[in-house]
Formats: sequence, C-alpha cells, structure tokens
Amino acid sequence: MSGSDEIDPEAEIEEREEETEGMDAEEEEDEEHEEDDEKEEEEEEDALPPEKLAEMCAKCGGRCCTYYTVMLDEPEDADDFDELRWFLAHEDCYVYVDESEWHLNVISRCRFLGEDTRCAIYDHRPDVCREFGHDEECEFTGEFDFEHTFNTIMELEAYAKKVLSPEELEKLPRFPKGHKGPA
Repeated sequence: MSGSDEIDPEAEIEEREEETEGMDAEEEEDEEHEEDDEKEEEEEEDALPPEKLAEMCAKCGGRCCTYYTVMLDEPEDADDFDELRWFLAHEDCYVYVDESEWHLNVISRCRFLGEDTRCAIYDHRPDVCREFGHDEECEFTGEFDFEHTFNTIMELEAYAKKVLSPEELEKLPRFPKGHKGPA
C-alpha cells in the first residue's frame, strides 16, 4: 500500500458520524410528521361530520365566530390592574376569569363569516377554528359560569380593592369623586 492509499480511521469515523447525524435528523423529522398525522387522524375521528356541525352552528348563528379571546397574566399589582382598566376603557370587550385563568374577550365578527353563518373559507380556515366543533360541546349550548366577569372599570376596581394591599391600591389611578365612568 502506498501512502496515498492509506485509510485515515479518524476521517472515516467522522464521515460515518455525519451520515448518521443526517439520517437521525431525517428520521426525527419523519417521526414528527407521523405524530402530526396521527394527531390529525385522531382529531378527524373526534370531529363531528360537517352536516352536524353546520346544524349546530345554524342554531346559534355562529356566535363563536363573533369574538376572540386572548389569555392574560393574572394581575398582581396596581400596574397590572391599570392595564386591565385600559382594556375595559374600550368598547365591545370584557375581562373574565375561568378556571383561574384570566382572559380578554373582544367582540369582533370574523370577516369570513358569511351571512348564512357559515365559514367562507372553511377548507382553509386557521387551526384555531379547526379546534372548534370537535365534539358535541358548543360553548353556547352549555352553561358557562365564570369565576369573575368584568364589563366595566368600576367592576374591576371593586375586585382590586379586595385583592390588592392598601399600598398597591393607592397606586391605582381612580376616577374623580362623583364620576361614574362610561355608561
């Protein structure tokens, strides 16, 4: 064997490791796709047939497509409550607490909700929409009893008085005495 025909064991090991790493990444990606496919299949099995879903939606007029909800951090101090006050200063929204989680609910009709209360982009709708209607439970056919609902700044301030320390409560801006706030 001449010097140029010699095999460098370290180079060969590195080459095999690179090949294996590439295969591992591809295998991991394949597994992720398989898991996603399985999840989608399970969701499809749980999903109501389109006819049944359309029937349910027709009963309430597609109300779940007339608002959106954003999760909020639980307020801990005057600054947090002041931010919530800002939300409530706007029309067509409210704050609620459900299962100890805080939410901002904004009343805003989806631009793709047709006059017939059906989705105009149903086959191409976002995943958030796809997650709705996977079972017989529609939020508007059941009863919802939130722990707290705040429609006005005054309601929120009454709650803040119960949970904030006197020092934090002093930091919270207030309406002038006698001012009732917006109707």
